[in-house]
Amino acid sequence: MDVIYGISIVLIIVVCWVAPIWLGIHAARKNNRAALWMLFGIHPIGGWIAFILLACLPRLKPCPQCAEKVKESAKICRFCKYRFNH
Repeated sequence: MDVIYGISIVLIIVVCWVAPIWLGIHAARKNNRAALWMLFGIHPIGGWIAFILLACLPRLKPCPQCAEKVKESAKICRFCKYRFNH
């Protein structure tokens, strides 16, 4: 019985704590954003909130002229005024 209890505790920790961190890092890389947001994963609720935010934010792309990140739908870079070809 103690083994089953221990395994269930480990599964709860993985689902509630590790899963949002892993999912958040994946969402950050997919959207070209910093994965450091997942430092909020120190607290399980913070990890889930950071994951949801990263999943909902628009994708970014680097500007070829100044290398700053701008929204993927941007037509003009807000930093250097470079015009993107669409």
